[in-house]
Amino acid sequence: MKLLIGAAILCASLNAMAASSPATIKGEFEGNGKISYFTYDAANIGAGADYFSSSTGKTRHYDIAIQGICDDVALYASSDEKNEVVLDGSCTGQGAQVDQYIYRWDHQRSAWCLAEEVTGEKADRVSGAHEHLEHSKFKGCTPLGATPD
Repeated sequence: MKLLIGAAILCASLNAMAASSPATIKGEFEGNGKISYFTYDAANIGAGADYFSSSTGKTRHYDIAIQGICDDVALYASSDEKNEVVLDGSCTGQGAQVDQYIYRWDHQRSAWCLAEEVTGEKADRVSGAHEHLEHSKFKGCTPLGATPD
């Protein structure tokens, strides 16, 4: 019973925090052994994200023009690469649409640049549909959050 009540309180607290609190993503993104970080409003990522660069010592604001196909957009560190972050506008659930923008830290520009877009559909075990994803690579530097040309 105590565990159930504790879980309900935790769930209510997390929902309240997600609705109104700023989010922070920290990591050793720039390959210099120092921590850099993003701060943004998790409930309104459309307001943009601020990035503190440990190599330049400056904070840069990125406007987020990308909208999720199911309304919500999440920003998180890539689990595959240390120097990548993902803007994810994918829908939840089996068979749902996938829409992810992967950004890589560009040392020469001291900026986050679009490296890859992943689109398609998640697998659906009920219907037997397999995951179908397309990967588009980008050159140059489309800044974090900008709509790719």
